[in-house]
Amino acid sequence: MSRVCLSPTTSAVKMSYLPGMGAPLLRRCNRLTPQRVSTAYFNRSTTRAFSCTTIRPSSSTMAPAAVTSIANGSSNGPKQANAWVGHHGAAGVDLRSDTMTTPTPAMLAAIQNCSLLDDVFVEDPTTMELESHVAALAGKEAALLVLSGTMGNQIALRTLLTQPPYSVLCDHRAHIIKYEAGGVASLCGAMVKPVVPSNGAFLTLEDVVANADLDDDVHTCPTKVISLENTINGVITPLAEVRRIAQFARQNDLKFHCDGARLWEAVASGAGSLSEYCSLFDTVSLCFSKGLGAPIGSIVVGSSRDIKHARWIRKSIGGGLRQSGVVAAPARVAVDETFGKGPNGEGGLLKSSHETAKKIEKLWTELGGKLIHPVNTNMCWLDLGSAGCSTEAFVAFGKDAGLKLIGNRLVIHYQIAQNEKEVLPRLEQVFRRALEGGSNEATTNKGPSNMPAVKTMEEIQAAFDNLTKPLSNNTELLNFIKKNFAGAGDELKAVSKDLLRPDPKFLNKINDTVIKEFANKVIDIWSDLTRKYENPAGNCTNCPTSFIPLNRTFVVAGGRFREAYYWDTYWIMEGLLRTGGSFVEISRNMIENFLDLVDSFGFVPNGGRIYYLNRSQPPLLTQMVHLYVQHTNDSSILERAIPLLIKEHDFWMVNRTIEVNKNGTTYRLNDYNVNNTQPRPESYREDYITASNTSYYASSGIIYPEMQPLNESEKATLYRNLASGAESGWDYTSRWLARPEDAAKDIYFPLRSLNVIGTVPVGLNAILYWNEVAIASFLNSTNNATGAAAWKQLASNRSQAMYDLMWNSTLHSYFDYNTTSGAQNVYTPRDDDASEIETKTAEKDQQVVFSVAQFYPFWTGAAPDHLRSNPYAVKVAYERVEKYLELQPGGIPATNLKTGQQWDQRNVWPPLMHILMQGLLNTPPTFGESEPAYRDVQSLALRLGQRYLDSTFCTWRATGGSTSELAQEPGLSAKLVGTMFEKYADNSTNARGGGGEYEVVEGFGWTNGVLLWTLDAFGNNLTRPECGNLTADNAHTGKRSMPPRAVELDYFDAAWTKKFGRRVAMSAAEADANKRA
Repeated sequence: MSRVCLSPTTSAVKMSYLPGMGAPLLRRCNRLTPQRVSTAYFNRSTTRAFSCTTIRPSSSTMAPAAVTSIANGSSNGPKQANAWVGHHGAAGVDLRSDTMTTPTPAMLAAIQNCSLLDDVFVEDPTTMELESHVAALAGKEAALLVLSGTMGNQIALRTLLTQPPYSVLCDHRAHIIKYEAGGVASLCGAMVKPVVPSNGAFLTLEDVVANADLDDDVHTCPTKVISLENTINGVITPLAEVRRIAQFARQNDLKFHCDGARLWEAVASGAGSLSEYCSLFDTVSLCFSKGLGAPIGSIVVGSSRDIKHARWIRKSIGGGLRQSGVVAAPARVAVDETFGKGPNGEGGLLKSSHETAKKIEKLWTELGGKLIHPVNTNMCWLDLGSAGCSTEAFVAFGKDAGLKLIGNRLVIHYQIAQNEKEVLPRLEQVFRRALEGGSNEATTNKGPSNMPAVKTMEEIQAAFDNLTKPLSNNTELLNFIKKNFAGAGDELKAVSKDLLRPDPKFLNKINDTVIKEFANKVIDIWSDLTRKYENPAGNCTNCPTSFIPLNRTFVVAGGRFREAYYWDTYWIMEGLLRTGGSFVEISRNMIENFLDLVDSFGFVPNGGRIYYLNRSQPPLLTQMVHLYVQHTNDSSILERAIPLLIKEHDFWMVNRTIEVNKNGTTYRLNDYNVNNTQPRPESYREDYITASNTSYYASSGIIYPEMQPLNESEKATLYRNLASGAESGWDYTSRWLARPEDAAKDIYFPLRSLNVIGTVPVGLNAILYWNEVAIASFLNSTNNATGAAAWKQLASNRSQAMYDLMWNSTLHSYFDYNTTSGAQNVYTPRDDDASEIETKTAEKDQQVVFSVAQFYPFWTGAAPDHLRSNPYAVKVAYERVEKYLELQPGGIPATNLKTGQQWDQRNVWPPLMHILMQGLLNTPPTFGESEPAYRDVQSLALRLGQRYLDSTFCTWRATGGSTSELAQEPGLSAKLVGTMFEKYADNSTNARGGGGEYEVVEGFGWTNGVLLWTLDAFGNNLTRPECGNLTADNAHTGKRSMPPRAVELDYFDAAWTKKFGRRVAMSAAEADANKRA
């Protein structure tokens, strides 16, 4: 093996190896001695004095046999115990730092085959080639190899600081302050001026200008160097911001240094090339061990003059390197392998660590965790404080899972990325324990409040009093919980499928065999969601539980729901009644259960838990009764139902009534206004953080400090609004925000501006109108004409009040009424996809509010006759719905503002799609069925129905759904059978509407119900969906090669459903047997 190094004059330095030795010897060639090499180097003052063609190992095939045998698994020792096995060893589970990598076989081979000459004399070709290569990548004249990042920073700063007094301005978190043993003071004699970034993420020009000492005041220490760390805590300082600071430094004759230990990461992320960044600094220190994976070494790049001076400083602090090739050789391999072979990191491994970091971020946040910084590169900073988990506990959880953690900072290097199939499941265990008080079994914040006791309160209190306090760890607490409580949701038992027989007669009118088979498979899901109550404490009648027992069988909405929920049930019943068979009786059972609750509490709680007893949901029980009677002609239920429905109505009129005075008239309407001054028990942590956090962490990485802490009265009002928003069913939405721009721009606590209690909602009053009309009809059917007339008058008064306060004749729409401003909520901040129809009447930066709630009066009939019975008026009111259908391939979103709240754009909710369609279908052919406006209205309803069918079917197909005519999409597990989801997206018929990318669950009640209603309503006018090129989605496995495409529910929805089993693809024999049965 040989190397040939060419000088600028083409004089050669030839090397040869002594027999039996790996060390090359420099010999005289063309009269070029080591001393002349050194002289030439310093005269040129650049590492480009040598352009070395070096034979370097590029793969493990060049590694020594002892190394390759271990890497290939042929060593005698166990692989996990050996450091040389890369991601298969300790490095693959060590997230403490990106210095925890182990050298690759190619690095080890490079060490054995490198040159071993003296760098103090500038003799070593391997070292000089490394310096030349990195200088070229960085766009600098020269470079100097050093042993560590700390050494690199200190040498660079001392090079730039010439005449005291002087100070170095830097971020208060900078490595040169916190982790370099006071080197700036002891080695440079300089004062450090730490600065807290105003944005909480990185220094800006404004921060530098505000803190630099540039005058002649003898009391100050003048700023001479600005030191910028990039990345800092994994956060990138943008190239544009660095340019601004660099220009300021030049204008004020200041030196500019970059601690670029992880600058490679910023470049690999696409923030800018290495040369673009480095060109702005006088000196840059780059690390080979952090992220790149070399065992040792850093490098300083700069001008020839600065690097020449730096070489003397390195020598003065004992940093001269003799046989430096052993340091340079693996570093050179690391640059090519890990960073890449170009100035932008082309082909390197760093990008993979960023992708894994994003997956970890997603896993943490979708389990309910919060971040201190969003992930820019290879670091995840977890907010353990918000999770209620100590650093010590978190590290201990990691140890239990076989991971090495140091605290809330997770650093992902490329060997973690190579081992992510092992790391991600282990991290999930850790995250769950951290977020749920240390339990492996906990799933959601609801877990603890939903665990039924198996002992009496007295026994539990005594056991708790006997615990050692304060608790030193979670083990004792977990044991206490296991002994005294059953699992969350253990009150419910699955109903045998043998007892559940469907009879969907409406499908007889569907001709398309694929649509019909799809519908039958959705109907099969009902049996997976059917539950009955059973006391988990057995004969212990005094054992406390949060569950409100229900006497009859019912259907839950989907995965994580361990109880019945109020307004979901209306759309579930739309499906159950059409399913027929056993599910008709179950529909009546569900009504009877709710009537029991009204009998006991005066209203139907939000859900079947005692912590919901201070709030309800949109009152749809009256309409459930109407729906049942309409489908079955069974009016026997009315005798019990009518007085209880009136009782529920009284609850809303007594507890949720608001008076509005306008133009001399007092209007009496209803609002959502829960008497609540504390965090909601089922979302305690989230509510507490919303009210109490002192900083808001935006997704952009900017941290916004709290402008004004909330006092106790303001917190109580916020908690009231949070509970009231939950009562509305729309939790949460820009409809309820006093400052929707905060949420749209992601600049401050979005939910702190909730004003639910100051809003008179269109939807609630439209439903109450509908109930009043229905109760009048029920009374008529029982020959109570006087009572019926009174209820009709109540409905008429409400309709008129809504029209006077909420109808906008200019914009042809209903709007929520704001009691704070005394006006309709007409405008909202304009977002990036606002259309002309939304902006033509709005001021700059505004758009007209759109929400599906505006169409409730057409659904319920609360709109006056001249609107709802006039097809042209209905068409004009629905103009924006038609426009959205043209602009987006999916359904209609809840609102037209993107805020990150789930009841805003882009989420498409099945109940809202039903409301839009039914509102159109309610329009009578006043001027004949051939009248153009009527035909347009009916056509729009059909188009909405087709779009809904497309979204549900295509997403079902993407998650494994198949029929006898359509084979399963390639790449999916044969056990997957397709999934129906809680919500969809407006920008695709196969895109997620929210939730997690991991294991999904059977559901979703209202989605299934609306689908069956749609098929019944439009029949053969619907056509088989054309899904195009679907992306197969292995939703159930947690593995995918692309970002998630199908809508999925939150990750924690899955665990509880497992206990009831999951539908899997049946064999042909099983399917045939079921068909015969």
